[in-house]
Amino acid sequence: MKPEVKPEAKPLLLITGAAQRIGRAIATHFAGQGWQVAVHYHRSTAAAQALADFYPNHMVLFQQDLAAPEAGKHLLAQVIARCGIPTVLINNAAQFEPDAADAATNRLHRASHAAVNFTAPVALTQSLYQAVAAHQAAPRVVINLLDNQLHAAMPHFANYAASKAALEAWTLAQAPQLHPWVQLYGLKLSATLMHPRQSPAHFAKLAAASPSGQPTTLPQLLAAIAARLAGTAQPVIAGL
Repeated sequence: MKPEVKPEAKPLLLITGAAQRIGRAIATHFAGQGWQVAVHYHRSTAAAQALADFYPNHMVLFQQDLAAPEAGKHLLAQVIARCGIPTVLINNAAQFEPDAADAATNRLHRASHAAVNFTAPVALTQSLYQAVAAHQAAPRVVINLLDNQLHAAMPHFANYAASKAALEAWTLAQAPQLHPWVQLYGLKLSATLMHPRQSPAHFAKLAAASPSGQPTTLPQLLAAIAARLAGTAQPVIAGL
């Protein structure tokens, strides 16, 4: 027997890591377009609540540690129960920490990076596929935000680079397998938003080292997302 799900009154976006930076920008853009947005966050409680307060009719908050066992599966189940089956899933959340010098500590770092950057988005995508197929619902779109500059993360962020490379490879391999219920894409971002601890000079240097020699802008990213929602033919993996 199929589990009951709440019918969607408006298109629904689930975006992970939505309380800060790129995730926040995407969430506010979709809310401004009239979408309901399931805002996933982990520790950024105040920032997430500020979003919900500003968009009380469009934002629903979901707190989840994506490094926890079965995190992706549990998160999607909560969203479906409260809001319905997401129209779009954007896997944005990522752990980005330097490798540890101590071998034992680095093993823990490797496991947590793999959990957040690979296992959770894979589980979310697979759970969405299962929900859509079970309910014979309209096809959904999943966009994994990837990294266009993994070479710049080496050698001090090898755990991060390995986990993001794995997600890219999985996206490319699984896109045909999930069709037609889920249309799966990956968008590889270059330097996009300057971190508060980052100097303008370092950001410019990182952007110049990208494949395009330029940073990825938010308008570029939003346009790429819109193109994939429009149903026109798009490559599974694209660099911005």
